[in-house]
Amino acid sequence: MPYVWITAGAGGPEQTRPLVLSGLGGAPMVMATGRTKYAAIDLDPDSAANAVAGYTTLSITANPTPDTSGKDVQELQLPAPAKVAKAKLGIYNDNPADAIRIAEMATTPEQ
Repeated sequence: MPYVWITAGAGGPEQTRPLVLSGLGGAPMVMATGRTKYAAIDLDPDSAANAVAGYTTLSITANPTPDTSGKDVQELQLPAPAKVAKAKLGIYNDNPADAIRIAEMATTPEQ
C-alpha cells in the first residue's frame, strides 16, 4: 500500500499520517496494466476547530519509512497551506467516488 506523510516546510507543524480503512494491508494489490486505480484524501474531514494549519506537502512512498533513498518518494505540493485534523485516506478504488467513500470510513492509523 502507499504510505502517506502530511508535512510542512521548515518551522511548520510536525508531520502526520492519515487514517485508513481498518484491515487495509495484507496481500499485495495486483495492478493490471492499463488500469487506473484512484485514491482520495480528506485532510480535515470534520472541519475540526482544533485543526492544525500550515501543511504544504503530501509525501507518498511504497516504503513504510520515509527515510529511504528518496527514489520512490513522490512529493505532491498542496495548492495552498492546509489545516489538518484526523486526515482520512481511501486507496485502490476503480473510480473517484469509491475512493472518497472508502476515505470517509477510515478509522485506523496508517502503520
